[in-house]
Amino acid sequence: MNTESIPLNELLDAVRARGLPIEEQAAFYKVPAGPRIMHIEKSRSGEVRRIDLKGCDDLKHPALRRLTREEAAEAHLGRVSRQINFASAEAARAAFDLVLAAMRPMATSPSATQQSGGATVPLSMRLPEDLVSAIEEERTRIEREAPRGLEVSMTSAIRVLLHEALDARRAKRSA
Repeated sequence: MNTESIPLNELLDAVRARGLPIEEQAAFYKVPAGPRIMHIEKSRSGEVRRIDLKGCDDLKHPALRRLTREEAAEAHLGRVSRQINFASAEAARAAFDLVLAAMRPMATSPSATQQSGGATVPLSMRLPEDLVSAIEEERTRIEREAPRGLEVSMTSAIRVLLHEALDARRAKRSA
């Protein structure tokens, strides 16, 4: 079976923009959100061809492959009950977006950097669910105004909104 892939950085940026934590593990990046857990494959190529899911049995999408307990046990996957099928990168991305939307923001993001004594340290903020929803509405608006075919990520939308807010604040101060 041929599989396509999605760039790892693209997926991790989407997770951060949603306000979800990312825990680096030996072979995967773990994204916990209450009862739902996503394991995103690490790869040397930077391309993801496997995402395992726990607690996502209620979600429906053609690219979400259901695993029986026997299949999960045979593959040493523990309590994994779903996997995203990468036969089509487009379908895999849509399934990933569906799962991500169903995961409640519980921790830190978006990730930015802050200089501190010459070292770069992550700067994180909590994003309440209502703010994430408002950002998603604005992301949709920005995408509608963008040239046809251009997709706007949550990270890009947050950057645009922050720049707009800073510009408005500066204009207010100078007035």
